Amino acid sequence: MNNKKYYDLGNDQFVKATSVSGNKRN
Repeated sequence: MNNKKYYDLGNDQFVKATSVSGNKRN
Protein backbone atom coordinates (compact mmCIF):
# COMPACT_ATOMS: atom_id res chain seq x y z
CA MET A 1 0.00 0.00 0.00
CA ASN A 2 2.74 2.45 0.93
CA ASN A 3 4.58 1.69 -2.29
CA LYS A 4 1.45 2.63 -4.22
CA LYS A 5 1.25 5.94 -2.36
CA TYR A 6 4.85 6.85 -3.13
CA TYR A 7 4.45 5.72 -6.73
CA ASP A 8 1.40 7.97 -7.19
CA LEU A 9 3.24 10.88 -5.56
CA GLY A 10 6.27 10.44 -7.82
CA ASN A 11 4.07 9.98 -10.89
CA ASP A 12 2.16 13.17 -10.04
CA GLN A 13 5.43 15.11 -9.86
CA PHE A 14 6.50 13.61 -13.19
CA VAL A 15 3.23 14.62 -14.84
CA LYS A 16 3.49 18.17 -13.46
CA ALA A 17 7.09 18.49 -14.67
CA THR A 18 6.10 17.17 -18.10
CA SER A 19 3.17 19.59 -18.29
CA VAL A 20 5.42 22.54 -17.42
CA SER A 21 7.95 21.52 -20.08
CA GLY A 22 5.17 21.17 -22.64
CA ASN A 23 3.81 24.61 -21.78
CA LYS A 24 7.26 26.17 -22.20
CA ARG A 25 7.60 24.63 -25.69
CA ASN A 26 4.14 25.85 -26.64
